[in-house]
Amino acid sequence: MNTHELRWWRRRPALWVALLLVVAVALSTVLFVRHQGDKGRMAAGTSRPGDYAVSDTSLYRTFQLVVPGASVMINAEVGQRAALVDDKTYDVTRVKAPHGGQLVHLEWSVSGPWLGGAPHTGDHTSSLAVRSRTTSVVLDRAITAPVVGSAGSGDDDRHEALVAVPGELADLQVTVTFQGRTQSISLASGERRLGAFASLYRPRAAGAQVSLTRDQPTDGQSPYRWFCHAEVNGLTRTPYVDALGWAPAGHEWVVVSGAGVRASDRPAEWIEGGRLAGYERDGKPQVTVTVNGEHPETSVSAAQPTKDRLLTARDYVFSIHTGDAATVEVEAVVPAKRGKGEDRHAPARTTVRVGKTLSAPAVVDPAPRVSR
Repeated sequence: MNTHELRWWRRRPALWVALLLVVAVALSTVLFVRHQGDKGRMAAGTSRPGDYAVSDTSLYRTFQLVVPGASVMINAEVGQRAALVDDKTYDVTRVKAPHGGQLVHLEWSVSGPWLGGAPHTGDHTSSLAVRSRTTSVVLDRAITAPVVGSAGSGDDDRHEALVAVPGELADLQVTVTFQGRTQSISLASGERRLGAFASLYRPRAAGAQVSLTRDQPTDGQSPYRWFCHAEVNGLTRTPYVDALGWAPAGHEWVVVSGAGVRASDRPAEWIEGGRLAGYERDGKPQVTVTVNGEHPETSVSAAQPTKDRLLTARDYVFSIHTGDAATVEVEAVVPAKRGKGEDRHAPARTTVRVGKTLSAPAVVDPAPRVSR
């Protein structure tokens, strides 16, 4: 601008004022439009509790994630806008996804213990999160299974939240973490990364079968009859137990539940030549439990005596190679002595030896990292 032009503008201050007003109005309009566009927009990485309805759903998926001792059922909905209606005032709260991001509404409930016969996993909790490429938002840090014998999951056990995350739909995952290990599922594809939890997703295989029970002397001509029974309730495979933590790489825990012996107060009788004598227990029964010939790592429940019959039963944990067949052998020894006033022709003492063998077939895990 030359000197002549500068003098011309200086002589017309009204034009300056008008120009500034035009700029101010334009800037205000831009800011207003931007404000209106951002009104109700959630910041990436934030979440809100509540039963939000996603109005422009781009994806809806229902799935289950399993952890030791519990199962988490999840409904996930993804979109750009959502609304929440107040049940009392009927006011509507409307929200939008962050710029370049997504809104994810999650509803989840917990049931369990999922594995019949597995020992309790202690008071350990699982955490649930929604993850994008750059952000992870934890929605629940205290997921625990209902107590055994409770009514189970209901409306009061249902949880809901809306979370805002950056990134594309293809980036979104839901993760569950338990005792330092994490599994995830892609919301877009449904692919799972199972990691340490893979064995919990095995197809239902044939259950363990009792292949041998020994409740009487092996010699059919023996004068003794036994009133004792070796017991075993079942066998469960799991990657984690509270007493031992996670199984070593390439191994899994096998939990043999309710293994022991049931013996009456009169565990044996002697019958010979028309003579009869009854025996009573003489000390504690001794129980040995093995899986594939190996002894347990630990036992995880106390003996359970009853009034008229002695039940010595515990849960035992073994380590085996992942997926191997498992043969459980329960051997019980019950020492007995001739009862008072019984026929003295009978031996003063005898030993009851009963056993039970349980066989479980080999099993195969899903792909350890990714499965549909």
